[in-house]
Amino acid sequence: AGNVAASTPITVTVLPPDTTPPTINSQNVTPDPSTVGQNITFRANVTDNVQIDTVVFSINNSLYPTTLANGIYTVTLNSSLLGQGQFPFSVLANDTAGNIATSTPTTFTILAPDVTAPIIQAVSAAPDPVIQGQNITLSALVTDNVAVSSVRIQLNGTNYTASLVSGFYQTYRDWE
Repeated sequence: AGNVAASTPITVTVLPPDTTPPTINSQNVTPDPSTVGQNITFRANVTDNVQIDTVVFSINNSLYPTTLANGIYTVTLNSSLLGQGQFPFSVLANDTAGNIATSTPTTFTILAPDVTAPIIQAVSAAPDPVIQGQNITLSALVTDNVAVSSVRIQLNGTNYTASLVSGFYQTYRDWE
């Protein structure tokens, strides 16, 4: 019968190819420094004008796949895998068009575990002697080769957390 129908014209837009690589906005390692045996988290914020395909982290020249959560790419490793020292960290990202970006390498540090106990150099109570019901300040001079994280002073079998005041750890209590 030779019937012919024509559709209405449509417009097709052809976009130029994506030639823009991903942008690595930030990268960090926490904690830094860390100690052998401690978990370390590597993070990066990576964006692209179209779509990210893959983000991997180069940690001490080994590649690790990342996990994406809340816009942040992450890898967590136990520092025992690397040992003690200073190590390079960089981010490699590619988009769905095959454009590749590599961050400038940064370094992070893993220290040997702290096996030295703090040193208690002086302990004092003021006033001394103290009268029942009177306030007493207990002080201790405590140092460590790395850092003092907390000091507890025991009074009559009860532990009290001390605060750092003028170089001494102190707690202020009523004498019962």
